Amino acid sequence: MVWGAKTLHFMAPETFPQPEASVEAALGLRRSGYHAHDYVGFMEAFRAALAAFDDRLPHLRKIDAQSRRATEPVPDLEILDKVLYELGREKQGK
Repeated sequence: MVWGAKTLHFMAPETFPQPEASVEAALGLRRSGYHAHDYVGFMEAFRAALAAFDDRLPHLRKIDAQSRRATEPVPDLEILDKVLYELGREKQGK
């Protein structure tokens, strides 16, 4: 699964998030291994989180743009990935 997920993320980062332990922790997932069904479950959980954060995304986009001093917006998937990464690190005690 690792090489497949990394390839998908590299080819279309705005569509395919890359599984990472902190993000998985924030989503409440425990990987059973490196299998395709693990990535499908990860994608389903990520999509549900994206829907749950829908009302907060405009504010998060603004914060992200200001923190990066960017003129080009990043995909919502990338913004949520950053949020979940930090939430997962907190959950893991890192």
